[in-house]
Amino acid sequence: MAGLNGVHCSKQTIVPKPAIWHRTAVPYEPPPDLATLSLAEIAGLNAARKLPPVDQWDPKVSGDSLMTIRADGRWFHDGGEIRRPAMIRAFAAIAAAQRGEVTAEVASAHPLSEDQVASLQEKLKAREGRTVKIRTSVDPDLLGGLVVTIGSKRIDSSIRTRLNSLAHAMKG
Repeated sequence: MAGLNGVHCSKQTIVPKPAIWHRTAVPYEPPPDLATLSLAEIAGLNAARKLPPVDQWDPKVSGDSLMTIRADGRWFHDGGEIRRPAMIRAFAAIAAAQRGEVTAEVASAHPLSEDQVASLQEKLKAREGRTVKIRTSVDPDLLGGLVVTIGSKRIDSSIRTRLNSLAHAMKG
């Protein structure tokens, strides 16, 4: 005989109704710091993982993911924080590589004009042989010139580096 809240009742015992789904903890291993890995290393790590079929996930059948999002916007899985910025950068880099694009980090002593950015973009495209997206930043310590970083390659034409090289050569 069924009682309140789905609990089966008999004269002798009260037995809870079986649960529709079971909450099972998924083993969690914190990811490596993706910002320090190359695109090939990230792709290798991704290929080594067997990802679950997300389209078939249903909490009633598969269980709770044990993921929480705190009020400050940080994500946690099974008590460990998920580093979203590194994850987003990694996925953006993979997507850009699939499109044949590369991102150049460009630091300059003063803000670059739109014309300067467009000219630099064309020169880097000719050098790299693919589309180059430019992310600029200002570093007054450079004194002048540019520092361009594309992946693990760095082109440093800053006045600071030239002065440091000259000082080093004069000590010589």
